[in-house]
Amino acid sequence: MNSKHAPYHVVLGVVLGLLSFTSFAFTLGRMSVNALLFLSVVALAGMTILGIFVSLHPDRAWVKQRGKAISLIFGTLGVAGALVASIQGLRANREASGIQNELSVAVKKLGEQETELARVRAEATRQREDAVRAQTLNSELQRKLLDQSAQMKDLAVQRVAEVTGGDGFAYLDLGGGTSENGVPLQARVNGSYQLREVKYRFAEGIRDSGVVDLGDLGPRSTRLVETLLQPSREAGGRYKIIIQAANGPVQEDLELRFNAAGKRWERKVRVSRNGEVVLERGWGR
Repeated sequence: MNSKHAPYHVVLGVVLGLLSFTSFAFTLGRMSVNALLFLSVVALAGMTILGIFVSLHPDRAWVKQRGKAISLIFGTLGVAGALVASIQGLRANREASGIQNELSVAVKKLGEQETELARVRAEATRQREDAVRAQTLNSELQRKLLDQSAQMKDLAVQRVAEVTGGDGFAYLDLGGGTSENGVPLQARVNGSYQLREVKYRFAEGIRDSGVVDLGDLGPRSTRLVETLLQPSREAGGRYKIIIQAANGPVQEDLELRFNAAGKRWERKVRVSRNGEVVLERGWGR
């Protein structure tokens, strides 16, 4: 080995080795690695440094003399790197297998959750349909109850009308026959129900007219009354009559005239209740 050149090559090899080691150390510093990866990097760095040293050494004889040792170092570093790489591969495979198993479990759980979600949706749909059906039944029941209530109300109104006479009323009209003593009258009922406790009295047209009790009157019946009117054939007559029944009073305006051509009496009737005209008939029999 040439003593003049040996220090220079040694220094160069050391510098390159330090640079390589610094580069690997910087790489490791930039990476968060585990111990096996660190050993792998160290083995690779060692092989790199040794390779640089051998390739740059000027004394090839010196290198050749120490070839077994150098080969042993290279082999040791290579086996160490391969062993570390194998261990890392096995660990990576185990971790990948674990991740795959976890992924399978997650997929299975996701499938179970989707199945449960589908069941919950189906249950919600069934409950919604049940709610709609119940609401429909409730609406139908309410409608039937309202119909029954309306029917009961109508029936109650009809019962009350049957008892009181409803909105019907009685009035006095010309009687069917004739009389030499005066003009006969008959009581008629306007309405569909029987009138109870019918009474009448003349408010105007007849002096000292008392209350006459007619009792109950049917809706299609007529009844002659005892009162005979005696109007003048030339002037006729005007009468105001108050007619009382169980459902309330009405006031009748009765006007009579004599038809000379027909030789008969004619009448005009207007009946009012609470100021409202409920019946009006023109001249006739």
